[in-house]
Amino acid sequence: MDSLKPIIQLLKTATFQSLLNMSLAFTQNNGQYPDSVLYRAKAEGVVPMNNLLQSLKSNQKTGSKPRCHLLTHGTPEQVAERLTGLIAPCGLVAATDKWMPQGFDDVREAQLHNAQRLLDVNPYGQVLKSWWLAVAGHNSVTPNWDIASTCTIDGKRGLLLVEAKAHHEELKQNDRCGAGSKRNFERIGEAVRTANDGLNKVRNGWNLSHESHYQLCNRFAWSWKLATLGIPVVLVYLGFLDADEMQNPFPDAQSWDNAVRNYARNFVPESVWGSKLMLDDAPIYPLIRSMKIRLNAIDEVDVKGGIEVW
Repeated sequence: MDSLKPIIQLLKTATFQSLLNMSLAFTQNNGQYPDSVLYRAKAEGVVPMNNLLQSLKSNQKTGSKPRCHLLTHGTPEQVAERLTGLIAPCGLVAATDKWMPQGFDDVREAQLHNAQRLLDVNPYGQVLKSWWLAVAGHNSVTPNWDIASTCTIDGKRGLLLVEAKAHHEELKQNDRCGAGSKRNFERIGEAVRTANDGLNKVRNGWNLSHESHYQLCNRFAWSWKLATLGIPVVLVYLGFLDADEMQNPFPDAQSWDNAVRNYARNFVPESVWGSKLMLDDAPIYPLIRSMKIRLNAIDEVDVKGGIEVW
């Protein structure tokens, strides 16, 4: 009988009862949640996964994308605690910090040249845009970040930048800059080479390129540029573990760590992971982290839990 006590306690919890009631209501209401059920569930911290995912495109509802939104979904205190756990002890995210995306309420990802939530665009926006693009129109784009957040690093205001993956195929081998114009392609190549030279002055062994492993290389190039502007950076390569809806997911933290190191080996010195790269006035902390976020159990997710960090 004692072995059944944990199960009995679970069955009595408010969260479990909410999940059960919501599941029954969903079935009885032709696949829709009645407003009364949604209102009560939201007050108890339980949100229907189906409803959350409606804000994403059809090809964005699996893998790393919805998990990034779940990671930034909730109260400011909840999100700040999760993000701090992701980067500790290298930085701190407070409830007063700002991040993108903002859960499922605002699903836009940050492009740092115009991310007014994160950076003062007046001193930094044009500098970043002209560094990266030769032809910069109104609709010009720079790299998107899966998650970006203001934070405190070594006692100074800085940025947390996250590149997230949920399965091996996202680490693309034939990843080349896809700039639409020749001038932008050449400018991006120049920016990446300049960053590569700068990083080699801090630690030997960099081989950043815009013609191979481009996403990896632009992540470090942008981190370098921000640091030269006096903005400290924590750059996190985040692996979401056990994303069973995907083919070839990462089963554990070690497999993710190995995958990143193997992928980056010919471009990024292996010794930089988990270390501090000190530029003139600002550091870069490149980290490999992993996390489990369960998308659903009975078609819902408890936004108060379900997240473990390694």
